[in-house]
Amino acid sequence: GDVAMRNAPTAEEIQRGISSNITSLLLCEEECRVFVGTAEGQVIIFTCDPGFPVLRWISHPDDPSAVTCLNCGAVKEAGLLVVGTQDGSVHLYKLPNFRLAGSINIARLLFEKEEAASQGKDEAAAQGAALRHAKLFAVRAGHDCSLTLMTVDMASRVRLWGLEIHEQSGKLKELKLVMDGGQLREIDSVPVASRPAPRAKRSAKSSKKEAKPGKDDKEKDAATGGGDGSAGAAGAGSAGGGGGPSGG
Repeated sequence: GDVAMRNAPTAEEIQRGISSNITSLLLCEEECRVFVGTAEGQVIIFTCDPGFPVLRWISHPDDPSAVTCLNCGAVKEAGLLVVGTQDGSVHLYKLPNFRLAGSINIARLLFEKEEAASQGKDEAAAQGAALRHAKLFAVRAGHDCSLTLMTVDMASRVRLWGLEIHEQSGKLKELKLVMDGGQLREIDSVPVASRPAPRAKRSAKSSKKEAKPGKDDKEKDAATGGGDGSAGAAGAGSAGGGGGPSGG
């Protein structure tokens, strides 16, 4: 059956409290809906009608881990709700009926190897596979993928995925990893404006070069009588020359 339709909350459940912990929140103005992610792996959907009544909730039967991020990107082009989870998966739900369009288990696709498969989901969680951000864009990722999905996990690994949704069935048709950017270091995330300006460094060699007089300076001193010895010799010569005729 439809995983989106079977979990409509009852009045008694709403009265008791639907979740023990709210983990994420998203307002989708295009659909006039408010989406709330929970620690139990459910997404509670509120309408924007007066009183914000609960419309329904959705959850994936094979992924009960906490919802870590929500996105309602490319509404006009694809009409998809993107749900990222603690298990490192992305679930896509078609708007406005919230039917499951497909799932991407990033942890299983990229992290789990044959020797780690027996360890199950704990292995993926240990490697920081839980998603922190998931954004869907109406940007082509190739001739066969009209959508681009960006994911960032708890280890700050950035990835771009190409997606294609079947026009008639609304199901995920194509999926490919376009870019695996690896880990984004914290220092790379510091804004340029907050970084200290580099100081100008002057080497000792350049300082000595500036202090050493050049050839032109020496010639100038010689022409103007700047040296004491030259000036004294010239004065003595003039005095001696003048004394000779007067003595005779």
